[in-house]
Amino acid sequence: MKIRNKKVLREIAVRAYKANWKRNLFTIFSIIITTFMITTILTIGISYQKTISIRNARMNGMSYDISLTEPEKGQVEQVRTMSGIAEAGLSVRCAVCEEYNSTVLDEVQLYWLDQTAWEKQCVPALEYYEGDYPKKDNEIMLSVNALRAMGVTNPRIGMKLPLTWYGLAGGMAGESTENEFILCGFFKDYAGWERGFVSKVFYKHTGARQTDFMQGVLMISMRNPIFSARDIESLREVLSVSSMQEIKGDVETITNYIRVIFVLFGLFFMIMISGFLFIYNMLLISVSRDIICYGQLKTIGMTSVQLKSVIDRQVIWNCAAGIPIGLLSGLFLAKGIVPLILSTVNPVLEAEQIIMAEPWICVTAILFSFLTYWFGSRKPVRLVERCSAIEAVRYTDVTNRKMKKSGSVSLMSMAWSNVFRSIRQAIIILSSFVISTAMVWIILAVLQQNNAEKIVNTIYSYDIRFKNDTMLDDNIKNLITGQKIAEAEKISGVLQIGKVQSTDAVVPYQEDLFGGYYRNLYQSRYMPGGNYEDDIDFYKKHPEDSLFTSRIIGIDSVEFEKLNEKLGSTLDRADFERGKTAVVISSLGLDTGDIAGKELIFWIPDDSRKEEMQKIEIAAVGQSKDLPAYFSRGYSPEIIVSQSYLAQITDNLVTELIEVSYKTPLSDKTEKQIKDIFKEEQGVSFDSKLDRFGAMKQNSEQMVILGASIGIIIVILAFVNYFNMLAAGIDGRKREFAILESIGMTSKQIRAMLAWEGNFYAAVSLLGGMIIGIPFSCIVFDNLNTFDMKYQLPWQEIIVPYVIILLVCIATPRVVYHFTVKNSIIEGIKME
Repeated sequence: MKIRNKKVLREIAVRAYKANWKRNLFTIFSIIITTFMITTILTIGISYQKTISIRNARMNGMSYDISLTEPEKGQVEQVRTMSGIAEAGLSVRCAVCEEYNSTVLDEVQLYWLDQTAWEKQCVPALEYYEGDYPKKDNEIMLSVNALRAMGVTNPRIGMKLPLTWYGLAGGMAGESTENEFILCGFFKDYAGWERGFVSKVFYKHTGARQTDFMQGVLMISMRNPIFSARDIESLREVLSVSSMQEIKGDVETITNYIRVIFVLFGLFFMIMISGFLFIYNMLLISVSRDIICYGQLKTIGMTSVQLKSVIDRQVIWNCAAGIPIGLLSGLFLAKGIVPLILSTVNPVLEAEQIIMAEPWICVTAILFSFLTYWFGSRKPVRLVERCSAIEAVRYTDVTNRKMKKSGSVSLMSMAWSNVFRSIRQAIIILSSFVISTAMVWIILAVLQQNNAEKIVNTIYSYDIRFKNDTMLDDNIKNLITGQKIAEAEKISGVLQIGKVQSTDAVVPYQEDLFGGYYRNLYQSRYMPGGNYEDDIDFYKKHPEDSLFTSRIIGIDSVEFEKLNEKLGSTLDRADFERGKTAVVISSLGLDTGDIAGKELIFWIPDDSRKEEMQKIEIAAVGQSKDLPAYFSRGYSPEIIVSQSYLAQITDNLVTELIEVSYKTPLSDKTEKQIKDIFKEEQGVSFDSKLDRFGAMKQNSEQMVILGASIGIIIVILAFVNYFNMLAAGIDGRKREFAILESIGMTSKQIRAMLAWEGNFYAAVSLLGGMIIGIPFSCIVFDNLNTFDMKYQLPWQEIIVPYVIILLVCIATPRVVYHFTVKNSIIEGIKME
């Protein structure tokens, strides 16, 4: 007969729920914290990743995936009709500003951008901009760096700027013209370039074209930013890209994407496991009492199906109470408090730009918390189903462990035994704490990898570099004199100064040395434009008047160390200093072939030494990025020798740049002192690490706040998990403590025993977190390492959270025992 007992089951569920109100309160709290953790960490984590992407785009100055140089009109139209292309913007370098109010500039590049390039690819890569894109012939928009180089520190829309500029018609420098421009806007990014934008009217006026060599670029943004070298080759074939054009993109995109996804999935998995253990800890601690209760109900005739119905009601009630509170608390923190802090750091940012609360995050948090609690609550039912009612009543989830016989048992050994009294429970509790502490290591590694100070220290091998901007003029001036260098060396904050000097050199044709290089040159997009045979024949007869001029560059000991490190420390210092060996580098980036060990012949033209022939052995061949000089001249590779040797063979030396390193990196005081030395030299420009850091600082502070928020939340949740576990555990051991007191153990000894339990939890958790966290943090660091930085163990940063964790683990058991266990011995023994 079917008996209608739903009302009875509901009453039993309500009574059981009310009777266990304290345990249910702990359970609801664990659900709240887990939902809160998933919501906040995923929301802030996504915002952190978004901030990194914004930082990388701003460092590049533009946001696109693939570039095509010198694009034809038909190629531009064809690209824009392709289904896989999201945006295709056109940029043309059309003019160069060389002077402002008699102040010589380091060639401020002027570009025209079409509407797509400006709105879709440039604006997203700017930290901010004011004003509008130029529309009239005399309007100009400049970067903050360009304005600073002009001495304009407080730009205003509408201010007049007298500029001397020359056009780049045909890719060649035209005649200089002086005009008064009106500043219609200015912008800031992290690229460090001195650049500006002009109107289409001005661009047409210069005579420059998008097909001019190295002037026009079609910037292609893919709908799917994950592409391979095969995709670029397909574009090359479809667009019929000529040998004079260059189409390129980051072919490591897929590999980098897989690495990032792997790392993010790993972090997401660890967060989920931490949340799962958080809820499951609570369920595991109370499982024995549940089974005893359900066993008693089973003895009076309740079936497993009915038991399941009672448990399901309690699950739904706990989730209904805990999940909404956790979700709303997480959203309040992520969308309220953190954006408020970030807006304080960078007032330019809007709140919605900082934190993105994706709907799927809320759904994930709700489903994860509910399903974790739901499946975790199945264990009592399964155990009751497998065992009889009598076995269920006598159930205890304690592993029988043999202890060594001794005359007395110490509090330490009792505490150790209590920690592992249930192996399964100990593993789950410790796993939760270990994962939390390991996550701290990983977060510190990610913060280190995205620290602006560490990034600029990796990018820059110096603190400030001064360049002689007259090096490309017909009349080169030696503006960086020995006297000024000596003044700079006297500044107390200066550690060292690296000096680069250079002069023209004539390298006669040597087939066994550069024959292959010149053939490669005429097959590349850098070909001079003439006939290979005729040009080489003229070169053989008149090397000093040919296109294939070269330059010999002298470096001091400071610059030698930097170059040698880039070359893998392969140079012999003594041979290099004596002028026996040299390094050859092509500034065009072309392959010079296997010429190491061969002899190079050259001489210095127009020198008082009567053009003496010099011979030197090539010790190594570097890449264009290794070139210590800033400027380049001629089509032949550059020759790098020691300054002492170069001074012996010529008097025609000009210091083209110096690189200054400070005793205290990024020192404002030292920077100001050394800038004062060169402030009157209008032909000397500088590139400062401190300025680059200043541009990135606010973005870096945002990432620190977001990353630290995740770390703090994880540590707090580890504490809360530990506290919740102890509170529930101590509450469930009240009868055990009463029995121990009845046989002579004092309350002080019980507190000491609990303190030792806390010590063991802390020791195992911190050690386990270190064992797991250090290798995983290295993996995460390497896979997200965009700037080839070196990983350093964050010992200083980890000390504070480790000390806090240790103190909390030791103090918490005493505090919980004090506020939880207040019954007398008799009342404690009588408790079920």
